[in-house]
Amino acid sequence: MIVVGAGPAGLAVASTLAERYTVLVVDARPPRSDALGESKVGRVHKSWFCPHDCLYDNPDLIDCRKPHGIRRYLIRTFSGASKGATDRFDLAWEPRQFAHAEPGDRYPYLDEYKLIEHWERKLVAGTHGSRFLRGRLYQNHRTVPGGVVVRFRPTPDKNGTAAGRPEPASAPAGAEELRESYRCRLLLDASGHDSDIRKVYPDEQAHLYWWSVFGALVEHPEGDIGQPPGKGSEMAVGDYMLWQTFADTNADPDTPLHEGRPVFEYEVLDERTSFPLILYLRPEQVSMEVAKAEFLRILYEEEGNAAFRDTTVQEFKFGHYPSGRRFQSFAQDRVDFIGDAGLWTTPGGWGASFILKNYAPYCRRLTPLLDQDRLDKASLRRLPKGHNKPAEFLMNCLATRFLAFGTVAQLDKYVQLFRETDPLMVEKIYTMRAGPRELWTFGRAAARTIGLRSLWTALPHHERAQLLTDLARAVFQFAKESALQLTGRTPERGFAVYAEK
Repeated sequence: MIVVGAGPAGLAVASTLAERYTVLVVDARPPRSDALGESKVGRVHKSWFCPHDCLYDNPDLIDCRKPHGIRRYLIRTFSGASKGATDRFDLAWEPRQFAHAEPGDRYPYLDEYKLIEHWERKLVAGTHGSRFLRGRLYQNHRTVPGGVVVRFRPTPDKNGTAAGRPEPASAPAGAEELRESYRCRLLLDASGHDSDIRKVYPDEQAHLYWWSVFGALVEHPEGDIGQPPGKGSEMAVGDYMLWQTFADTNADPDTPLHEGRPVFEYEVLDERTSFPLILYLRPEQVSMEVAKAEFLRILYEEEGNAAFRDTTVQEFKFGHYPSGRRFQSFAQDRVDFIGDAGLWTTPGGWGASFILKNYAPYCRRLTPLLDQDRLDKASLRRLPKGHNKPAEFLMNCLATRFLAFGTVAQLDKYVQLFRETDPLMVEKIYTMRAGPRELWTFGRAAARTIGLRSLWTALPHHERAQLLTDLARAVFQFAKESALQLTGRTPERGFAVYAEK
């Protein structure tokens, strides 16, 4: 089979399937020539932490964690409880989910280069001849009896010349660019959110929102980060600023997220290193050029961000995360989509957790289809792609629209609600682990506390219709799961619920 894209989803699935099959992993990036990390397929543009179970369900990945994890969640808004203060937060709490784990291991930071390198070595270590094809761009594909023919072309370098190939001394005028064709039984697209393979098929991304993310690993002067935070520093190793806003990022202080208000976050990785970033939540993707300029302004010029004033950028990180829709499969005959191309995502920037939780079960369910050559559209679409229950995805749809369209005052009340109830709900909602009764109780409290009428009037008409549809589905799913519990059965979370009888 062919896997297009050597990111975390592509490598995780490819290296697992390589234990039984021959896999060709094709990536547009040429091998990296600098000294940053040991990965051979290029710079990794994302950085992750993940919930405890996502990592420890995969024991072979334990060595890919960093020494520290999240020890304190923080929220600070320019208009909330910490207004006018630089040393106070609207909300601060220690992680409480996964209470059986050590505090610093409940949400471990991941070493993205070790993770990628682990999967790379696993792929080529197989006995079926799996390998990489680097520096190649997807050109097109077509299904043929019993397989798929995929064509690639060399990735141009900065001068427009095909990477890794000398420019011909005298190419005939009008000569077709060199292309390579490969035949396989199954094509897996892991090429990311802007997949050219996805564009071949009718658009199925309606009602989708995007977290556009730009950040950097930065180095702090010695003594800037406390352990724990001291009088001269509000930052400590293990801090995760989950949500911070500033008054001057937009001309109108009441600008909601869907109109371009950025949210600032940071993760403190060790005594000298942090990962600050900004996020936009909009129906369209924000260009990385725009995001980079705003990120650097907030990092070095924002009055309320003095802790980053003297930092030095080590490596930029960026990307787009889809959110705010029910999960569905986009599979076609002998073509399936994984990773960002298949909307393998979780809300709130939780990065690789969906991949780590689901790649191994996905491979287990795909194996019998490969063995029996049942790779038609219907069979592939029946493959489960998520450990989360439908109701949790639907609740994500509702939360995404609230965050995107809510006013500054409504979002402040949202934070206040967590302070008055239990901040553990923040963890459960944004890791999609809240049960139906918990979500129902929280939803009722939110309806009482937050003025939702103005939010409803701010929504475009098509968003109102989609919101009602999602809400009806969520209520039906909650009722179904509650009925199961009343009869003594526990609704299963996991791939077992999809098992063929």
